[in-house]
Amino acid sequence: MPRMAHSPLLPALVLAITSALVPFTVADPQAMLLSQGCSLYNVTSTAAFLSALNSTFAELRANLSAGGGFATVFQPRTVAPTYALAQCRPYVTGRDCVACFDAAASHVHPACGAASGGRAILDGCIVRYESLPFFNESTGPGNKQICNGSTMAGGAVQALVSDLAIAVPRFPRLVAMAAGAGVYAMAQCVETVGAGGCAQCLEVASSNIDLCPPNSDGRAVDVGCYMRYSDKPFFPANETADLAPYLRSGDILGATELQGPTNFYYRDLKAATNNFSEKNKIGEGGFGDVFKGLLKNGKIVAVKRLSVMQTSRAKEDFESEVKLISNVQHRNLVRLLGCSRKGSECILVYEYMANSSLDKLLFSERRGILNWKQRFNIMVGMARGLAYLHQEFHVCIIHRDIKSSNVLLDMTSSLRLLILVWQGSYLMIIVMSALDLQAHWGTLLPSMQSKAS
Repeated sequence: MPRMAHSPLLPALVLAITSALVPFTVADPQAMLLSQGCSLYNVTSTAAFLSALNSTFAELRANLSAGGGFATVFQPRTVAPTYALAQCRPYVTGRDCVACFDAAASHVHPACGAASGGRAILDGCIVRYESLPFFNESTGPGNKQICNGSTMAGGAVQALVSDLAIAVPRFPRLVAMAAGAGVYAMAQCVETVGAGGCAQCLEVASSNIDLCPPNSDGRAVDVGCYMRYSDKPFFPANETADLAPYLRSGDILGATELQGPTNFYYRDLKAATNNFSEKNKIGEGGFGDVFKGLLKNGKIVAVKRLSVMQTSRAKEDFESEVKLISNVQHRNLVRLLGCSRKGSECILVYEYMANSSLDKLLFSERRGILNWKQRFNIMVGMARGLAYLHQEFHVCIIHRDIKSSNVLLDMTSSLRLLILVWQGSYLMIIVMSALDLQAHWGTLLPSMQSKAS
């Protein structure tokens, strides 16, 4: 089969950089405060809002007392609308769940005063309230990791955490506990975020918690999910789950049929980029220009207009390749969100990367910002992403241009390296610049030009 024109469909490697941690110590382990915050904005009618909040919290507590470990209460049609939720860890008893709620509530109400929202994440539960709907929010800017304990091997931790991040979004209540190789771990998502939001939150959480080894105890906290591992049991042995059935479909390809990308309407992408205006342009390369786009749902994306799809065969290969690359799903790989076709024009939609490339941190005036532990974690993350592409994805993808200028930073300080794609029955080397999305070609070794098995 002849090779198609150069392609810009590129999955990307994601790595993580540590952030400053503030450990908390409280007598009761289940009441240990991990994260607390109040909204920066105040309500207009403080008295009415606090009165409504008192009623909301009372109802929330009553619902938790009835059992289930999860409750939501909302009063949208009042002078002071309130929305609140509480969720306990699955291994916390009903009585301890209510006690944890009481402890968490004391950290936000009345502590947050006239603030329009507040949250407290404890070891045993989470409590959050807002004046606006938030139940589907999966991640927030306050996500972080908390690392404690003596040293232990990190390989088993990372493997178990990775499996949980993939499997938990497929569990009915978005929670699972597992153990293996002397490691105990659990992951739980707030039930209202759904499977998609759970996967998104756990992607961030697992990247954060991966920074904890070799510490023997680590936690990752976010508004939509919670992860923990330890070298000591912290839940009953009979509550562990078999993750294997949940790892053989979906994100772990080879056992499922390719699902294909999202098909965006051309008019929506045109509106999102202000008619592909120069003001929105963030890069240009051999395949076309890249624009920053704002979708109707508020999501910021990178929109690439392709200028290479001239023949019907090229368009067919493009569609096949988009379908393949959109199924490259791994927590260390950036996703191709979808595409759009109108006439001879083909458009790709990627996750938007807001910050600069890694080489700017290594070779500019900011070069001292990374410590040696962070650099080590970057290398480990790159190795894990490459191992997935080489061995775990059902098509072997080989990268031949690893360098710092091909690594970029997103809003959560996760590092992503844009890499190559599969082309028909050949392995092609295509590397996209991480900073401005300009495309660059690698070279093919003669041994790599043979047909893949």
